[in-house]
Amino acid sequence: MNSVSKMIAGRQAILLASACSALLAVNAPAMAAHITTSDVDAATLTMGVAIDTAGDIAGTWYDSGFVTHGFLRTADGTLTSFDPTGSTGTNVYGVNDSQSIVGSFADGTGTHGFTRTADGTVTVYDAPGSAGYTEIFAINSDNAIAGDYFAADGNEYGFVVNKKGKFTSFAANGARDTSATAINAKGDVAGESTDPDGTFHGFVRTAKGKLTAFDVPGGDEPFADAINAKGTVAGTSFLYPDSNSGQGYIRLPSGTTQTFQVVTGYETDESGLNDQGVVCGDYYDATGRYYGFIRKKSGAITTVDVGGTGSTVCRAINNGGQATGYYYDSQNVGHGYLRNP
Repeated sequence: MNSVSKMIAGRQAILLASACSALLAVNAPAMAAHITTSDVDAATLTMGVAIDTAGDIAGTWYDSGFVTHGFLRTADGTLTSFDPTGSTGTNVYGVNDSQSIVGSFADGTGTHGFTRTADGTVTVYDAPGSAGYTEIFAINSDNAIAGDYFAADGNEYGFVVNKKGKFTSFAANGARDTSATAINAKGDVAGESTDPDGTFHGFVRTAKGKLTAFDVPGGDEPFADAINAKGTVAGTSFLYPDSNSGQGYIRLPSGTTQTFQVVTGYETDESGLNDQGVVCGDYYDATGRYYGFIRKKSGAITTVDVGGTGSTVCRAINNGGQATGYYYDSQNVGHGYLRNP
């Protein structure tokens, strides 16, 4: 499991635990936005993780045996569950405006990337040189994809497949591990890397191959979650081993980096970014309860508290301001949602 997968799994575990004490929490401010809940039948957790311009949502859901599956919820409310053939666990990470979905799945031979087109066609993807482990984290409007894979030398490499189908593998400045986690309309990618000595860095790699590493002030473990059409990168940075050090960051194309915590001294995780510079994510406060948030370019923050009884996470936001994520109710069941501003 790579650094990104560990981070995602860790967030889910923390959220599951925090939901158990949610009834003791103080409710966040109520929202004026319209919320539509979207659940897969019999799911114990439905997570919206990506949203396209039309408001179609792609995500992952858990069954009663904690096995993961993928789903697509179109803007008209139609919800379709899917798994690549032979999958023992499917995770969805991205969707583009053609309803093409990317992610990874496990089977008896390892972990593979996949793409799923709007007509339901699933294509399994193993990066050339992969030693049984490939993940696809992002897809853009030209169907270019980005992800990572483990090679026989034991190192993790980032990769991009451009709109013409050309595969390019890369390591960030000699890093031991490199993961490309986001891609924009131009084919620029963002991600994170680990040096041989264990030092973490973020990076931006242009479609032409120029790679720039960066660090985030006040943190030594940056994760890049999104890159928009302007080249702005958004993510979360941690200061090891302080569990409350998580801060959202926004790195402009100029290299200027802004950091913030919604509640000072308590972790903020940033997940989504649109072309207007609006970001979304989640945070917690002294009660231990998680809330979603949407932060405008001006710095104004709106709390997202769906249901008012459990914990809420915001994972993605489109250019129209529609957002998706998931929340827990008082029975600790997780529901996906669409938030219309």
